[in-house]
Amino acid sequence: MGYKNCGVSISPDSSGLDNTTDSSDGHASLRTQWAARLIKLPALWALVELPVEYAVAQNDTERLVLALATATWVLLALFAIRGSAVARGTFGFLCVSSVLAIAPTLPVEFTTFPVSFWLSLVECVLKGLAFAGFLLRHTAIKE
Repeated sequence: MGYKNCGVSISPDSSGLDNTTDSSDGHASLRTQWAARLIKLPALWALVELPVEYAVAQNDTERLVLALATATWVLLALFAIRGSAVARGTFGFLCVSSVLAIAPTLPVEFTTFPVSFWLSLVECVLKGLAFAGFLLRHTAIKE
C-alpha cells in the first residue's frame, strides 16, 4: 500500500515504519527520521518525569494511575512510530491537548514547585514540537 503525490512515494516497509522516498533527493527519509524522533522525545520524557511524579503522589492509587498512564503513553508512541495512522492521530491530539492543559498552570507551578515547572515546561515544548512535526508532515504529504 503506497501513496503517490507530487513525486513522493510513501509506503510502509517491513519494519512498519514509513519508508518515504523522494525521486529527487534523500530529504524525505530525513523527514521520516525526524518524525520518529519527534514521537520518541515526549514518550521518553514521560519516563524521565515519572520518578518525580511518583515521589509527589499522595497514595498508591495515584501511583498506579501514573504508571498505567505512562505505560499507555509509551505504547501509543511505539504504535505511532511503527506507522499506525490511528496511533499517530491520537498521539498528535493528546500532545496538543496536553499542552493546552499544562501551559496555563505553568506560572502557578513556578511559584509553588519549581522542579515541576521545569519538567512541565520541557514536556510542553516537546509535545508542541511533536504536534508541529505532525502538522508539517501532513501538509508536506498533501502538497
